[in-house]
Amino acid sequence: PENCVACGACAKACPKGLITMIPETSKIYVSCSSQAKGAVTRQACSVGCIACGICVKNCPVGAIHLEHNHAVIDEGKCIACGMCAVKCPRGIILDADGIFTEKA
Repeated sequence: PENCVACGACAKACPKGLITMIPETSKIYVSCSSQAKGAVTRQACSVGCIACGICVKNCPVGAIHLEHNHAVIDEGKCIACGMCAVKCPRGIILDADGIFTEKA
């Protein structure tokens, strides 16, 4: 993050469209942008979103929904409580401050 200038070149260059630009102010974010179904994701990636919906069910303000087989956070509704990050069984919802999840 300290080297990113938010030009979007990496997102444009990714041949599979897996890099997504998120606002710098986003405290909680989904670190997976795969749109494959859960079974396909499980075969290809050990930490990909499988659209299980646990984050949706545990968000106290309804800020998360599933779209194209992955979680999407509505930044306007998110209160950065971290419940989604704590409950995500795949560990793909992270917080920018590292309070709720451990980053590798």
